[in-house]
Amino acid sequence: MSLTAKEKEVIAIVEECADFGETLTVKDLRAELKENGGDKSNIHKIVKRLLEKGVIAENSDGNLELRRPG
Repeated sequence: MSLTAKEKEVIAIVEECADFGETLTVKDLRAELKENGGDKSNIHKIVKRLLEKGVIAENSDGNLELRRPG
């Protein structure tokens, strides 16, 4: 499975938040990208693609989680 640079950037942010025990919603993700000077356009489409690929998941609280293999 190949990922775009923008998808990799989103995954890195989700992973970083998970490492620090923080929760992250799509709204938080947009703010994080804006804060870091990243491109936040089409973020919902990117998140949807990553959800469809099974790379990330959205829990019942609406928080994004990295789906780790195994």
